[in-house]
Amino acid sequence: MDPVNVDTMLTRFAEHWSPKKIAQINDYDVRIVKLQGEFTWHKHDDTDEFFLVLNGQLTIQMRDRDVVLGPRELFVVPRGAEHCPRADTETAVLLLEPSSVINIGDAGGEFTAEVETLSLRSTCDRARQQDRPPAIPPSRPSASLGQRFSRPATMCA
Repeated sequence: MDPVNVDTMLTRFAEHWSPKKIAQINDYDVRIVKLQGEFTWHKHDDTDEFFLVLNGQLTIQMRDRDVVLGPRELFVVPRGAEHCPRADTETAVLLLEPSSVINIGDAGGEFTAEVETLSLRSTCDRARQQDRPPAIPPSRPSASLGQRFSRPATMCA
């Protein structure tokens, strides 16, 4: 597997509440999703649900409290716990879930989404077809080290 630039993958789609698979770990998917507005109350009877906010702010409404997450904060919703994610502004989230998990849990309805797989290869292939380098977000200061990391001019071989 090649390295995956999460920021680049986030530039590849605009729709909300539609998770994209960017990697797999054994029987688990690493998914990214853009959220805005309120989802629906639901639960997952057979698995916990892992949320890591990449940017923006996510409120996970639980029946007994609200959990508010900012960038680089995570929360695990315990299996069987009813919850309703809400993002008042566009928020990017990384999810770690069993590959078989349906995003809407037990609720069904309009937010049910089939998971699409995004890959670096398709980003590079699309860039080659358009005869241009792929979009690479600018380097950012590291939150923990306060340093800038440089990226190569292109990420495609």
